[in-house]
Amino acid sequence: MNSLVRTSEQPVIDITNIEETCGIIKSMLESVGLPNERIFAPTKERFRVFSNFDAVLEAIPADKIGESFYISKFIAAVFAGLFDAALNYLWDETVKELRNKVAQYDIDYFYNVALSDSGKRKDFKDVDDLKKLSDRDLLQGAKEIDLIDEVGFQELKHISYMRNWTSAAHPNEQELTGLKLIGFLETCVKNVISLPIDHTAIEIKTLLNNIRQDIPLDRERIYHIALSFSSFKQSQIEALCQGFFGIYTDLRSSEIVRDNINSLIVPLWEMVPENIKNKIGIKYGNFSINGESDKCNLAERFLRQVNGMKYIPEDLKIAKLTPLLDDLVNAHEGFNNFYTEPSIAREIALLVTSTTVPKAIERDYVNKILYVYLTNGNGSAWHANGYYCSMIDNFNEIQVAIGILAITNSDITNKLTKLKCVEKFKEFLVRVESKVTNPIGKDFIQEMLKFNDSQFYKIMNDKTAKLKFESFCRSYAIME
Repeated sequence: MNSLVRTSEQPVIDITNIEETCGIIKSMLESVGLPNERIFAPTKERFRVFSNFDAVLEAIPADKIGESFYISKFIAAVFAGLFDAALNYLWDETVKELRNKVAQYDIDYFYNVALSDSGKRKDFKDVDDLKKLSDRDLLQGAKEIDLIDEVGFQELKHISYMRNWTSAAHPNEQELTGLKLIGFLETCVKNVISLPIDHTAIEIKTLLNNIRQDIPLDRERIYHIALSFSSFKQSQIEALCQGFFGIYTDLRSSEIVRDNINSLIVPLWEMVPENIKNKIGIKYGNFSINGESDKCNLAERFLRQVNGMKYIPEDLKIAKLTPLLDDLVNAHEGFNNFYTEPSIAREIALLVTSTTVPKAIERDYVNKILYVYLTNGNGSAWHANGYYCSMIDNFNEIQVAIGILAITNSDITNKLTKLKCVEKFKEFLVRVESKVTNPIGKDFIQEMLKFNDSQFYKIMNDKTAKLKFESFCRSYAIME
């Protein structure tokens, strides 16, 4: 690891110089009529960063520290008192390093896992195309291939949110302090910048490279590969299955490559949960809707090989709805969400008005519509809110129950730390209460409605609420 211990020869930061410099800049701004208040972070907050950043940066390997250009900019911005700019630079370094780490994997494998929409997938071919991938898809894909874990994913999502919503361009409830900023730096260093590649990930890359060779795998090799699946994490098994499907349906793949996959996919398929099997069925439907008949035929061959034809969606609208839901969440988490959300929300609303939501994506649909309905904590996307209300009004009782169950979903739980989001969640409860016929369900709704708004995110720590929640789950026979 890199050592950043200070020596007597290193410069000492003079608080007087910082305050004098800020005073000069404030006077200059005032002289031309520009605002000069709330521009710089307090000096004491900057010193909190300077007092701690050595210890955090020690975790960065020596061969990485010299390339961390945006970390240098981060430190410079902290010195200047521009914490919002510092957070931007930190996020730039994190995204740059995350792309570098993803590039060490099999890139086709990554795109096949990260991008469920075949229409979008065809625009991503090599490492250079990582720059076109949204931050959200990059993070989601990194989680899907097990580069980052669930906790790290949620922490990084929070930093991305703060990066988007703590600039002067947007009103916000949270203030960037020195301790928050150093905490964000530690999260990014721990989860991305200093993270080594997992040995199993290297094994998967080697496996995929071997499968792509136009050389048939012999029986002994097939046996040992299939045996190695048991040492993979569940998330890696799920990602590998999707990777196999992507290679199988790639028009550039040879028949020898597909035969290699045929010899391995059956034992792997048995280890894959239903949601991933449904996801592959949805990709089949995506090919169909986009008129990719050759890929559709290959997808059918793959599914027949594993006796998975039942996972082809009966209603191919599902294939259009799935990427739209992803696009909606992407828009919601972006800078201009008030302007980009409504058109996507309208298209989704039109898709579901005349038909029921397919079972295969019912939970995903409810969770994502509820997620955007709750707002980002700063304000509603006014022109989209009507569509969200309309879709929620069309929820059946089971979908309402899924929405209530979402209080244990990590994405929803994170939102419920914000008062505006709690207010919207309680509006949701009032809106759907009449659809709940089960007395246990009605009782739990009343319990949530009376719970303190500022402490709502802790509702599962309350003994009474937790017991009623468990009764609610049993009464509807649903669990997360």
